[in-house]
Amino acid sequence: VTVGQGGIECMNRSARRMFGGDLADFQHFPLCCVATSDPQHPFRQVEARLASPDLPTEAAAGSFECRVQARDGRAFWVVGNVVPTGDAEQPQLTYALLDIDRRRRAEARSAQAQASLQRVIDLAPLAIALFDAASGELRQANPQVAAAAGLPGEMLVGRRPEELPLPIGGDVIRADLQAALDAGRGGDVTLREYRFEHEGRPLVWEARYLPLGQPGEVPDEVLLVAVDVTEQRAAQAARLEAAIAQREMLVK
Repeated sequence: VTVGQGGIECMNRSARRMFGGDLADFQHFPLCCVATSDPQHPFRQVEARLASPDLPTEAAAGSFECRVQARDGRAFWVVGNVVPTGDAEQPQLTYALLDIDRRRRAEARSAQAQASLQRVIDLAPLAIALFDAASGELRQANPQVAAAAGLPGEMLVGRRPEELPLPIGGDVIRADLQAALDAGRGGDVTLREYRFEHEGRPLVWEARYLPLGQPGEVPDEVLLVAVDVTEQRAAQAARLEAAIAQREMLVK
């Protein structure tokens, strides 16, 4: 879209389709006729830019992202660039616009899905941690991991396994991370069982390591999901002891 001191002067086919009308519908109208009510809308700054035709091209040029209100009632997001294309006597500005409304909606859906997933991770009765595959640094830890470490999650992020104050030894986690990377390039899960004491209580965690990455590429992250199976293991041990006792009684 080319704009002069008398308003819109030229629009290509894509601009006419974007604005929802023909050139005759917009010619000599200010560009802000398709702007939203935002007082800081980039289309409302045309007059100020045209009033400074002596600015160098680099200073007068600019990029922006804003919403457009088309003549047919559609409101959508665009990303654009503006450059001066006239001269001192007849200053002009040419706007190049790209409709990104679909991308913005996809980003909003992705952000909503990510927020929902984060709530599930935070509230799940599982210890969930995400490690960098190359360095082993912790990238994310949910509240269950933070509780086991006795520190807020943000204070754990960026630490290597050996630096994490977890009741499970850091060297053990490091070795299991490497074992998962060595064995899980095809998406396989590596299982481990950890027995340790936390706050004076014996605990048993069943852990799963899953390398994450694009298909056919080297994994760049490793997901650790651990569940507390202390009660299940105790119940299994009790059932086993009862079975052994019953067998011994039958033998006697």
